[in-house]
Parts: sequence; structure tokens; C-alpha cells
Amino acid sequence: MQGEDIGLGNERALNQFIGHHSIVFEPGELRVWVSTAPWQDGAFICYDLKKVFALRGKHDNQEIADHDRDIPEDPFVHSGAFSDLLSYKEMKRHENIDPDALVACNPELYQAYVLAGNYCFKRKEYDKAFSFYTQALTKVVATWPEEAQILKQIARCEKKIA
Repeated sequence: MQGEDIGLGNERALNQFIGHHSIVFEPGELRVWVSTAPWQDGAFICYDLKKVFALRGKHDNQEIADHDRDIPEDPFVHSGAFSDLLSYKEMKRHENIDPDALVACNPELYQAYVLAGNYCFKRKEYDKAFSFYTQALTKVVATWPEEAQILKQIARCEKKIA
């Protein structure tokens, strides 16, 4: 967002790493590119719609993509940051996590700190939960209700610590 690292998967990001596909149109040339996995980071396959419409229905098994115009996959999918994103997504699905490892996989995403805080809060580690929640507020929080919920959790921690 304006060159700022807001964490991978932030709801304010264009690519939240949750979408099934993305489509790019070039209306004047009647071309369309359809993304492939993972998310919108795989290759975009080109289809010449003039050729597609000229088929008047598909009668046999033939390739209709215009691979000479494909857009290659994003090199990001081969990066350490992408591996960390996959680790983060996997870890957050589990009930028992290492909260520090979770945050280390996506350190700019507020939600990593919230999840770590929630985990610590459930384990009655209120000091640690408080620390994670306050760190979450130093990141770009996607929505006002989420920020309000983080503040509520901070207040709950303060009551437990006192």
C-alpha cells in the first residue's frame, strides 16, 4: 500500500492471498488473461477471444490458449517470503501453535500478532498476550472493528495482570 509493507494477506492489500483467480481483459484486442494457482501469482494464460468465438462451440479436445502471450508467474512464488506465507497460513489453522514462530512468518501483518495474542490469552499468559496485542496496533489494522477488538483484548489483559 503506497510502498508500505502491511503484511502478506492484509485485507487492505490488492492480493490478499485468498482469491481463486484473477482476470485481465484487453477489450480492444478481444484478449483475456486468466490467472493460475497459487492465488493470483501463477502464470496468466492468454486467450484470444476472436479465436474462441470463431470455434462456435468446442467439438473436440484442442488447446485454445494463446501461450505466446502468457504472462509468467510472479517470481515471488519462489521466494523465502512466499515460503513464510505458506508456513503462516498452515500454522494459523492449528490449535496449538508457537506464537513467536507464527509472528516471525508474517511480522508486518497485524493479524499474526492478534492470533498469537489470542493463543497466549487462552493459555492465561496475559503478559505475553498483552505484548502481542500492543504490537498488533503498531501495524496497519484492516478495519476499525478489528482495532476496537484488539483494544478490548488489551483492556482484558490489563485486568488479568493487575
